[in-house]
Amino acid sequence: MTLRSEWSAIAARIDGFLSSTTAYLQTLVASHDDPYGGADNVLLPESARIYDELNHFTKRHSAMLPQPAREALNRFLGEHKDHFKPGWRAGWQGIKRVAPALGSVRSEVSFHLADFGATARRLSERAFIHLQRSIVVDESIRESWKQAFAQGEVRCERLGAIHLLSHGIWAFKVDAAGERTDLVFTDRALDESEAETAAEALVLTEWKKVSSPAERDAKAEEARWQAARYTVGSLASVELAAYRYAVLVSERHLDAIADIREGDVTYRHINIVVDPQVPSRS
Repeated sequence: MTLRSEWSAIAARIDGFLSSTTAYLQTLVASHDDPYGGADNVLLPESARIYDELNHFTKRHSAMLPQPAREALNRFLGEHKDHFKPGWRAGWQGIKRVAPALGSVRSEVSFHLADFGATARRLSERAFIHLQRSIVVDESIRESWKQAFAQGEVRCERLGAIHLLSHGIWAFKVDAAGERTDLVFTDRALDESEAETAAEALVLTEWKKVSSPAERDAKAEEARWQAARYTVGSLASVELAAYRYAVLVSERHLDAIADIREGDVTYRHINIVVDPQVPSRS
């Protein structure tokens, strides 16, 4: 079970607890009595089990959680530890204490996990912009990319992967079977444990050398076709699933290609120009 699917299950359990709590408090409004000990015998023990599950979840996924989500969980676990002890009895007053705390942490963590895609995309876009601008202003970087272009596609994707990693983006491609492949060590599958612990986001990229403007559309289509073979796997917690990048490396600027959306996936087309014509300063 992935981080997000596991969190969805926990969030649903919290929602169920809050619904049961609402029903319980409504009975108190009618009778002002709890003859069966619904709070102490049912609801508070369940809240303790949810607390334990949140604790285990945080420990299991600490390295993968976005920092704000991890901080929210640790703050909740520390501040409310005594309120969720097994055997703790406080009747409806106890319910009034634990229910808002669970509802609050559920909302906060869900918000931060939902925002992951936007953050990962922003990091990716920044990395590509930085790469292109570096080629423009830094002669040594420009020469490295011109040499890579001459050597071929594999060299370009390896060089690109190193740059993206400096921005916290672990770029990968897919093989003929649709499995993740490392861009730097091209003869091996992606090291999931290394990527999971080191990267802010995992991003699918297909790099294509475009030797002339006439090849642009065919190379972009080839990149999309290769990327489309992939299905999000066990690293969904750190993976930018909604966007995939077709990176077209060319000597000169290519006309832009609009984003293409297929199902739940958007294909972004990025042009990296290795020998850009820098405007004259005169």
